[in-house]
Amino acid sequence: CIEWLEKYLSYGKETLLRTEPPGVTVRGKTEVEDGMETHVCRLDGFYPREIDASWTRDGEVWLQDTFHGSVAPNADGTYHYWLSIRINPKERGRYRCHVEHDGLPEPLDLALEEPT
Repeated sequence: CIEWLEKYLSYGKETLLRTEPPGVTVRGKTEVEDGMETHVCRLDGFYPREIDASWTRDGEVWLQDTFHGSVAPNADGTYHYWLSIRINPKERGRYRCHVEHDGLPEPLDLALEEPT
């Protein structure tokens, strides 16, 4: 009985230990109406599902004028997620997309770039 248990546990070990880091991109656009910028941080191809992503301003979590989607599955068994923020372009340098995930050796902090 113990031999069978060990055998089946070994089959699942690869799945249990699997990690895939997220691919992260940050893109922005300027709103013509008011000159404000909307930036989107996209995270794709990560596994496991649990991920911590947020906007920071001057190193602190920032929730004002932020939106986010739900973590959703990809066809390959990994997951994707997005979050956005609306900012004054004069303050762009104060914001970062902060990402923590088991597939990353350390947290990521991605700066916002000038919209194209």
